[in-house]
Amino acid sequence: MPKYLAWCKANPRSASFGSGATGTKIHFAGVRLGQLAGVKLEHVGYSNAGAAMTDLVGANLPAYVGSVPTVIPFAQKIRILATTGSQRSRFLPDVPTLSEAGYKELAFDESMGLYLPRGTAQETVELLYRSMAEAMRSPAVAETLAVAGIEVRVGSGAELAQQIRAESAFWGGIVKSLGFKQDS
Repeated sequence: MPKYLAWCKANPRSASFGSGATGTKIHFAGVRLGQLAGVKLEHVGYSNAGAAMTDLVGANLPAYVGSVPTVIPFAQKIRILATTGSQRSRFLPDVPTLSEAGYKELAFDESMGLYLPRGTAQETVELLYRSMAEAMRSPAVAETLAVAGIEVRVGSGAELAQQIRAESAFWGGIVKSLGFKQDS
C-alpha cells in the first residue's frame, strides 16, 4: 500500500482508481483513502465490476477498489494490496486489511440483506428470516458462496438496521464533504 500511494503522489495525473459501483461505499472508500494519505485519487466509475477488472488486468487502470468476490477470480493476475474488512478475509489470508496499513477508519465489512416493503406482516417477516437463515447456514449454500469469495454470517434484521444507520452516518459525512451528487 505505501508504494502505491507513493506512486500516486509522484504521478498525480495518473492517480486514479476504478470501481464498478459509483456512489457506493466502495467508491467513497477509495476517495477517502486518498484523503487520508494526502493524495487526490480520481474515481473512474464503471457500469460494473467486470468492466473495471478488465481494464485493471489489461493495465488500462492503475487501481481498483471492489469487493473480495470481484477480485478472487483475478488474484493470479493482479496484486491485491489490502482489504477493507474488519479482519483479514479467509479467502485472502495473506492480504492485510486497510486497518493494518494504518487506515483504521476504512474498516468495514460488506453485507447483503433481504429487504421487504414497510408494513409486511410480522409473521411473514419471521418466516422469511427463518427460511433464509436456514438456507444460508446449509453447507451447500455456504460452499457455493465460498467459491465466489462470499463469507456467510447470518444476523438479525435489527443488526442489519443498526449497521445501515451507522454506515449512513459515517459515509453521509464523507459524501457531503465531497459535494457528490448522484449524477456526478
